[in-house]
Amino acid sequence: MNRETRQNQLLHLLKEEKQLSIQQLSTMLNVTEMTIRRDVKELKENVLVNHSYGRVTLVEDAFEGGND
Repeated sequence: MNRETRQNQLLHLLKEEKQLSIQQLSTMLNVTEMTIRRDVKELKENVLVNHSYGRVTLVEDAFEGGND
């Protein structure tokens, strides 16, 4: 699975679940926790997710404007 596809799946999982841990995302997407951390870092830089204390949440308006 390429990075863009994986990040889109990560965003959709967060849209459904609201909050997930790095470990949960790693298991759900079948990739290492380091891969998830890299993806989350990139998504956080693009203001799409929040990350603190091992939990990842979707920025409230990340899907506004038809981005889903």
